[in-house]
Amino acid sequence: MKKLIVGIVIAFCSPANLCAQTVEILNASRQGWSGGIKGNYGTNYSITLKLSPKKCKLDSIYIYNKDYRLDSNPGGNVLHDTTNDALIISITDGHYRNDNEIPTSVLPIRHFDGVALIVYTYKRKQFTFIVKKIEELLPLSYP
Repeated sequence: MKKLIVGIVIAFCSPANLCAQTVEILNASRQGWSGGIKGNYGTNYSITLKLSPKKCKLDSIYIYNKDYRLDSNPGGNVLHDTTNDALIISITDGHYRNDNEIPTSVLPIRHFDGVALIVYTYKRKQFTFIVKKIEELLPLSYP
């Protein structure tokens, strides 16, 4: 009996279980917008998630096959929600009338089954998490 209990304790306290990461999506939404100068429009994406352990680092996100770098620095597109101990990814994909830039993809194309693919690093290894659905909010119209 003693060996069985020791075996169960070892199984649940193994390094593989201690290093497990979890990603929990609290909220995922998209909201179209238009306005300002004639011809400006776009979509705001917001994804609130909890990452465990805290030492995970968000790298990038793919939303509907477009890639975006994630930046946790002040002024970046990843904010820390201290109330819920969560991270908020805030992406704006805008199309502007006078925008003559040709969009270039910096990140390799990733194929996945879902709305968004979050890429993060933990202990120098890269992991991914798929967001399966996203809530559609009413569009915004700016004057």
